[in-house]
Amino acid sequence: MHDKSEKRAREILNSFVHDVSIKFEAEIEALILVGSLSNGSYVEGPGRDIDVITVLKDTVNEGIRISILNEIAVTEAKFNNDIPISRTIYRISEMKRPFKRDVNLSLENKHLLEVTTELQRIHESGILIYGRDIIKELPVPTREEVIFFDKLGRAWSEIELSKNPGIREILNEPPINILVQIIITNAFKHYFYSTNKSCSNKHEIAIRMRQDVPNYRFQRALDIATKYKMNPSEELPLGEYDELKKEYEEFIKWRGLLPVDEVPLL
Repeated sequence: MHDKSEKRAREILNSFVHDVSIKFEAEIEALILVGSLSNGSYVEGPGRDIDVITVLKDTVNEGIRISILNEIAVTEAKFNNDIPISRTIYRISEMKRPFKRDVNLSLENKHLLEVTTELQRIHESGILIYGRDIIKELPVPTREEVIFFDKLGRAWSEIELSKNPGIREILNEPPINILVQIIITNAFKHYFYSTNKSCSNKHEIAIRMRQDVPNYRFQRALDIATKYKMNPSEELPLGEYDELKKEYEEFIKWRGLLPVDEVPLL
């Protein structure tokens, strides 16, 4: 059995911060906590992780990044692999304008494709847990910047799907955790493109959408997904699961080849 409690998550986080701050003091600019542990929405259950962004100084070489990735694996193993730590590592210049736009679409560059998303999360609820307070130095992404990197992200996803047809099969019949994740993460994007405000709190997005985007087409699906996300140890009633799956299928049909900033409205 894996311990997914918030207490365990913070124990793992504290151990990681302690170890890397000693071993890589000269190389790390900052460690920033984002996500559920920073915004108070952490709920014990499957699919939980520790969202910490490691920001390195520009002078470091690629070997340091690899060493920190190894340190993450060591920390996870030390704690029985109970809760994974995010592998999100940037050099500080990669998080500032001008953003690198001629990005090779590869798994190794996934962090560059997601830079606007991570910056939004930092400005929403980011907490400095080690190093220099760089948060105020980091830009808030513009709509144009978000659209640009969302387009790159979609192109990368299509490349990955073409190389791994098994992933497409899973997405055709996704398990409940993936189904819920897709509905919620797309709602984050739809909220931003509707309001020019960001929300990456999985427990608040359904309420925010209902208040600020009252004609959101997939509100019911978002409500069901949020219910499961807040109570992951409880099984969804079969009727709600079937409803969520049907809404997911409708969403996939709707999205098609539409622009990334298109929002499904009634």
